[in-house]
Amino acid sequence: MFSKFQANPSAQTVILETIGVVTGIIRLGGEDDISLETSKNASDMNGRINALLRKPQGMHAEIREFLTDARDALSMVAATRSAKRTDVIDFKTRQPWLQDNPVFHRKLERMRSRLGAKAAEVFDNHFLSDTKEMLASLPAQSNGQPPNGAPRYAMAIAKGLNRL
Repeated sequence: MFSKFQANPSAQTVILETIGVVTGIIRLGGEDDISLETSKNASDMNGRINALLRKPQGMHAEIREFLTDARDALSMVAATRSAKRTDVIDFKTRQPWLQDNPVFHRKLERMRSRLGAKAAEVFDNHFLSDTKEMLASLPAQSNGQPPNGAPRYAMAIAKGLNRL
């Protein structure tokens, strides 16, 4: 979820981030806590996918189909608030307490179960060989850590899918 901090995330970064979120290896910001930010982060990611799909020149058909499906599923997830405000007010912060929204998490898990295998297949077909080559070419002083951005996402996904 760090591509939102980059001025212009590369297409590869957006694709790998989408694969990571769909497989559950990369968590949406705030997903593990009770937060209103999680649905906003899903919406932001949906916007980055839309921007990428507006200019699909040179994009492989399998990747374009996966991104279209992920965009549609993420829009359903983002339409649901990730937390609900309660009537109880915290006296320190003077903010209402938040209650977890189980509907949001069910939609997120449904998206992951429906698209997870397709995301793993796209990663295996288009990114795995490059990730293995990158890992083999990393200098010894980097301790096996790739640079930030798309290479770091690719490494995390490959490890999460047990491909390395």
